Amino acid sequence: PMETVPATCAVGGSTGGTRCSRCNLELTPPLLSLPAGHSEFANGLCIACGTPQNSAEGLAYLDLYNGTYGYEQLASTEKGAAKQTLYRDLDQAVRRFHTDPTVAVTGENVAHAIRYADYGLTLDEAISVWKVYRDDNPLYYWISNSISYNDHLLNVIAVEDYASGNARIEQNRLIYSAITSYLSLIPANATDYQRALAMHDAILAAIDYAYDGQGQPRNDHWAHSIVGVFDRKGAVCEGFAKAFQLLMNVADVPCIYVTGIGSTEAHAWNLLQLEGRWYGVDVTWNDNNEGSSAYLYFCISADAMAEKHTPDQPSGKGMDYLYPLPALSESGLEWVRAYKNGQLMGLYTDLDSAFAQMTDPYGTYRVELGGGNELYHTPRRYYIRGRLPQVRELTVQGQHAMREGGSFTATEVYLTQSLSLNGKLILKSVFLSAEKPVTLKTGPYSLVAKNDNVYYSAVLEKVTVIQ
Repeated sequence: PMETVPATCAVGGSTGGTRCSRCNLELTPPLLSLPAGHSEFANGLCIACGTPQNSAEGLAYLDLYNGTYGYEQLASTEKGAAKQTLYRDLDQAVRRFHTDPTVAVTGENVAHAIRYADYGLTLDEAISVWKVYRDDNPLYYWISNSISYNDHLLNVIAVEDYASGNARIEQNRLIYSAITSYLSLIPANATDYQRALAMHDAILAAIDYAYDGQGQPRNDHWAHSIVGVFDRKGAVCEGFAKAFQLLMNVADVPCIYVTGIGSTEAHAWNLLQLEGRWYGVDVTWNDNNEGSSAYLYFCISADAMAEKHTPDQPSGKGMDYLYPLPALSESGLEWVRAYKNGQLMGLYTDLDSAFAQMTDPYGTYRVELGGGNELYHTPRRYYIRGRLPQVRELTVQGQHAMREGGSFTATEVYLTQSLSLNGKLILKSVFLSAEKPVTLKTGPYSLVAKNDNVYYSAVLEKVTVIQ
């Protein structure tokens, strides 16, 4: 019998038939021909070869990569219904251009022309809709940052490198493959915080800020889009922020793309929602912060963002328009950085999560509260709700800050129950507190009482340390 030849995405297969065992002559033809084609899709991509599912009814997968925040905000603006209609029509045209290699540009690389007056909109209003659409949809890397227009038409321009349909399809393959690689770095059962942190760190590990030969930010379009990140070329702020936005969209973590002024220059960054609260994230400045913490601008507060970030406003016209933004949290998201024998274990959202990973009874562990960032992370209360890890040595490193009036305080660690530790507990820049009397039973107990001429209260009332 002849062996079954399975079909592939591009080549048909066969089954059945016989050959002579001595001379290999085909005696009877295959009984059944297996047609070529993509047999199974996931997230809109062929599982076998990664080809997008580009049939008219199969473009819903594009929604995975893009957002709707700006579209939803348009509803509350003047002529909101007309603006949303234009947005939807624009979306249909862009999707087709993105996925169909037979769609050609016209004139000066025009991918789509909008007769904005037909929607009852002015030119400025139509441009603002175009900007909202572009800000919502980071996947469409080929949309130029420039537009052209006249008294009747607003033209969506394709970057010349992607005017060819075959060039777009090839670039799409590369980007989808890169996104899959990024998402594989997210731990199983990860929280939204862990998903965001994994993608933030992966971007910073993969690329650097894109400078030209004169040390200036590159003007190449790829540096201003997701191509710079997913093709590992490097990126400027737009590329960093759009890639992070797209990865958060796929990871199902609410994320917004923001344009405005960073310090004194045009800039782009993100807002990220975790557990119902919004935080500021500037991946670009975490890459380009000249030796300071890589998390200096990760999940920071309203006040911290306002120091150097000024977003565009809903009152802006045309290209200067930005949808209304949600209010940011009054406090930045604190984290716990944990080490084992001097090696970083990871970042955790609370002490209990870090302690749960400390399973070596002979290990020497250290946790740093607040990420070591005294600029934007003022000391606050950390809870211990579970058990202390039973290890050789545990150091809890807090921070100190000056209160109004010149007095100092340290990071507060709040005990909810009596605890015991078999090994050595070292507290640095930390004081203990509790609502009701508790005991902390330790082995050899050590405490840093003085550092840089700053004294710390070690143990408050209601907490008794027993050795």
